Amino acid sequence: MFHPQPQPNGQPVKLHHPSSPTPPGTWEDWQAVATFVPGGPVPARINDLHLVALRARREAIDWAALAQNDTFEEPPFTPPAGYKLAAGAVVVEPHGRVWVVHPTNGFGGYQTTFPKGRVTKGGSLRETACREVYEEAGLIVAPFAFLADSLRSTSYTRYYLARRREGSPADMGWESQAVSLVPLRYLRDFVNRSVDKALVAALLAQEGKWGQWFPGSGPLVDGHRVATRYSWLREPLPPQQRNLAIDVRLDAQQAARVRRGFIPAAMEQKWFAYFEANVLYQHRSWTGYLIFVTPFTAEGEGLRATRTLVNQDPAQFGETDEKEIRDQVEQLIANLAEAPANEDLEDPCVAALTKAMQPNYLGTPSVVSGEVAGFLDTVVRHWLSQHLGAEVPKVSYTDVLQANQRLTRIFAGLDPDYTVIGPWNSAAQLGVAAVRPWTWIGTITPVRTCCASSARAWRE
Repeated sequence: MFHPQPQPNGQPVKLHHPSSPTPPGTWEDWQAVATFVPGGPVPARINDLHLVALRARREAIDWAALAQNDTFEEPPFTPPAGYKLAAGAVVVEPHGRVWVVHPTNGFGGYQTTFPKGRVTKGGSLRETACREVYEEAGLIVAPFAFLADSLRSTSYTRYYLARRREGSPADMGWESQAVSLVPLRYLRDFVNRSVDKALVAALLAQEGKWGQWFPGSGPLVDGHRVATRYSWLREPLPPQQRNLAIDVRLDAQQAARVRRGFIPAAMEQKWFAYFEANVLYQHRSWTGYLIFVTPFTAEGEGLRATRTLVNQDPAQFGETDEKEIRDQVEQLIANLAEAPANEDLEDPCVAALTKAMQPNYLGTPSVVSGEVAGFLDTVVRHWLSQHLGAEVPKVSYTDVLQANQRLTRIFAGLDPDYTVIGPWNSAAQLGVAAVRPWTWIGTITPVRTCCASSARAWRE
């Protein structure tokens, strides 16, 4: 069998032991390995992103633009003497799967590895990583973070974390005879070289950040959005713990809802929960701190819990009274058992803003526009204080959260100082009034340091 893509010189590539694709059932199953072969079948999409081969317009791909899609810091790159400069990427997907390539005919002794290649004259590390992922895996990606530097046999390689943007694994070049999508928990055993196992270790060290890379993600199972450990920011349980007796019984319907967990639509919803191997993990959404770990056993068609493990690190969870803790965890589980489906949850601030946009909601456009301007002012100053440091007064995330909650209360009609009145005289008045206070944005003193990347972040 020959690879459908020849070498650059036109020489055909014979596959001595061709790889086999996995069945379609693995394509969207986030707990399964999915393997694709050159020119083989692929789904229309994975994780809501289309899979379309791009080789016909390869020359038009702007690698430099892809390389700068996200702004992030990385350490200096100083390869040892005698080693070639190279770059590659570990491409991650929502729900915890990672793309790997199977080098053609096991080249270099690699059964599987991560895409990489040498930096060409005039090329950058990030551009090289993007180009090599496409050549070896058929995927168009954008790097978003530094992962690790790796000393290989002849090269010193910088690896980035990257997100898939488009492309198709069936479009892989001649250097790969297969491309696989591998759940993170299988990845260490899926790669066979120590240098790649070290990259997997570096990735595992950042596993808790997956929910920052793909916030709010969760697979659809039987039409319902299900929380996984990769759906939100999470931290491990600290050594300070308490084992507490509880008694929670759930009927079949309640058990089904608890198994789907809770993916907050916004951080002010306070909790993130996922159910894995009959254990419910409940994290604070603001910080990712793991507060309660509750194992369940089957009871008829439902579930029962008789104990929970409680975070007792005072810096993460300050409650120490046994009755208060028991009441809290039992109430949280009861609330989850009756919660709306994850796919139906709304961001409270967005829902309140939708109300405020109704005609004549608080009597005059200046009331709504003034409150919106104040909230956006806090958001912008928080972003500037994060990126410009001492050049601007510090505005914390807690300040943003409080401003968000205040705006939500006002527009939801829950603040006693504001009264819902009726429709505006014209729909255009609110828009004009809301835009006018933002003419000051162009006069921010430190804008010289923001340039295009800040403008892009502001738009997003």
